[in-house]
Amino acid sequence: MANALLDNGTPTEPGTDLLSQTLNLEVLATLSKLSGHQDNPVTSLMSPHQTAPGKVRQESRNPEPELDHARAKVDKLAREKVAEHEVNAQESQPFMPRGMLSRPFESQEQCDAIGYDRHGGTSYGIYQISSRQGTMDQFIDFLRQEIPAWAKRLEQAGPADTGSTQGAMPSAWQAIAREDSDLFADIQHRFITKTHYLPALENILQHTGIKEHLLSAPLREVIFSTAVQHGPTGAGNIFKQALENLDLDDSSDLAARLLDQIYTIRKTRFSSSSSRVQAAVTSRLNQEALLARHLLDSMIG
Repeated sequence: MANALLDNGTPTEPGTDLLSQTLNLEVLATLSKLSGHQDNPVTSLMSPHQTAPGKVRQESRNPEPELDHARAKVDKLAREKVAEHEVNAQESQPFMPRGMLSRPFESQEQCDAIGYDRHGGTSYGIYQISSRQGTMDQFIDFLRQEIPAWAKRLEQAGPADTGSTQGAMPSAWQAIAREDSDLFADIQHRFITKTHYLPALENILQHTGIKEHLLSAPLREVIFSTAVQHGPTGAGNIFKQALENLDLDDSSDLAARLLDQIYTIRKTRFSSSSSRVQAAVTSRLNQEALLARHLLDSMIG
């Protein structure tokens, strides 16, 4: 039952499912950027080079060159990833999410992104690290173990919550991003994996009895996104409630129905927010749910 629900029960050679899942994630994440129908994130404008709030990105009049470029990028990615995933399969390393469902909607994948809302305060980076809820303090502690000089600069910049997207801390953050955006983005991702995804995963495994190796790559990406937006405990509760809402005696499309339940529940978690924020969240989650279903369908098909 769990196998049918989570990994579709399709036998594969060791390492093959891991490689195909990962490449599917990269393909769909790339193509989703070309679709032109993604809304802005809930938070305000993040970065100087992003689309202004309230404006809609223009679709390309001739998308074929962009699609050809995307295909070439995917081909190159496949060649580079084969060796890596063969090693991972041999060492039985579990698939680790890349934040493909979360990053485009949180920050348009910009590590220098700055946002603000009244609940989280000023927020930073790819996953919009909250200042008001203490996550930024945890990040600086994590950063101190990675690049002490960067951590010191952020600490010396003053309060992380500036009441807006402007101020000394946002300026210091963006200056660091300009120095080495790839490294800064990687540190942010590893921090969120450690503090949000892994605790959420542990919560889910502990309270549902699901075995970790049965969790498919799309579901891991959904867990990652849910943990970013709702916290590790919130993600665990949402996943557990979604499972409880399912009729597990009906084995048809269990994985798809689980995804639908997760996103339906997530949309109910913003009742204290303004109607504008609720509408933006609903739009974001509807789009994210579609992308998650595409990821799942790509595995099945």
